[in-house]
Amino acid sequence: MQGLTAYLTAQYGQVGQLVEGLINSQPSESDEGAPMELAESTSDDFVGAIERTFTSTDKWGVGSYQDVSSGDLRLWFTISLSLETGLKPKPAISTPTSKPATVTPPIVTPTPTTPSSTPSPAIKPLTVSLEGWYVGNSSVTSTTKDKSVTARISLQNGNSGQYRMRVRADISGADDFTVAEISFVYNGASTTKEVSFVPPYVTNESNTNGYHVDLLKDNDTVWTLVNSYPPRLRVTMPIAKYTLNTKISPAGSGSISINPNTNTFNSGSTVTFTANPSSGYKFVSWSGDFSGTNPVAIITINSDKTIIANFIIITSSPLSVSFEGWYVGGNKVTATNKNKTVVVRMSMTGGSAGQYKMRIRRDISFGDDVTVNEVLFSYDGTSIVKELSFIPPYATNEASTSGYHIDLLKDTDTLFTLTNAYPPRLRVNP
Repeated sequence: MQGLTAYLTAQYGQVGQLVEGLINSQPSESDEGAPMELAESTSDDFVGAIERTFTSTDKWGVGSYQDVSSGDLRLWFTISLSLETGLKPKPAISTPTSKPATVTPPIVTPTPTTPSSTPSPAIKPLTVSLEGWYVGNSSVTSTTKDKSVTARISLQNGNSGQYRMRVRADISGADDFTVAEISFVYNGASTTKEVSFVPPYVTNESNTNGYHVDLLKDNDTVWTLVNSYPPRLRVTMPIAKYTLNTKISPAGSGSISINPNTNTFNSGSTVTFTANPSSGYKFVSWSGDFSGTNPVAIITINSDKTIIANFIIITSSPLSVSFEGWYVGGNKVTATNKNKTVVVRMSMTGGSAGQYKMRIRRDISFGDDVTVNEVLFSYDGTSIVKELSFIPPYATNEASTSGYHIDLLKDTDTLFTLTNAYPPRLRVNP
């Protein structure tokens, strides 16, 4: 059978790992008439095909597979095996006249199978989120044309590779255009990316609706910001700012208080001015870009402005002080009861500007008078009416009390005091 096995190997190349010397060997005499045994080294598929061919009586026309090593049966076997398996024989080889020596096939050790490596986990889909638009450190949904804006996005998962982040202007009726972009390598892990730009157009300028962000891998857009405002960015014109200048006339005659206390204002801002005269001066008017005589003025800033506060020197004239009377419940009195609230009133004209003090004093027999109440006030040297209230602590003849009077001081000098008579001094009943 070795001859037939080698023959089939040579014809089909399906019987595995036989030595080439067996290919041309002839069956020995001992093979004739013996049942055919299949070579142990043949492959399972080819052995099965041989078995099916030899046991198919309708193809062979005989009931046994003996004596198949003869030349005619080789041809018959080849034709039948081709019909069964669909295999095509190799080109025929010449058979030597002499029988070569029998060669024992080598022992073939199967190659061990290397275990397959652990499969890589599936890549999660790319997730992109807009973190916001920022002006400085403040998150905004709109801004002005003169501001530098930073767009920030975050990426998670997805494929690694080369990416581009773009800020695009939304254009009505035409293609959007790129305002700023960056290119970066993404490794598929979490990261944050930023692009900064100064908006070239405001909303509704040059068909611009606003601005958005998109993300590209290679040249494919993998994410873009939804088409609404926000999250897309609106841009407006900068708010106009104006400068306010103040002047004092004459120099050194006073000052101007400003609220809010700055010299640069947004258009439409409301500003309050107060004129403060220096000692010996009084305010008379505003001039420049505002006019009026009230020392407190409120104006609206809609352009650059210059405001001038005008003061004049107070003419030095003798101080005149007049006692206006004592009042209880709005009624002028010359005497009252101990438990009543009394208001004393006096007027001043002329004199010098400065700090003055008005006092109510208790008249003490055989001792120094005692201050019951007092008030300190500024006087500009023109005219003023001052009031001071008190509740008499003692009635006349109590605790050596004779009555009550007023006086006026500048610094420590007494400039005026009521005459020592009743009235105008006040008597108080128990």
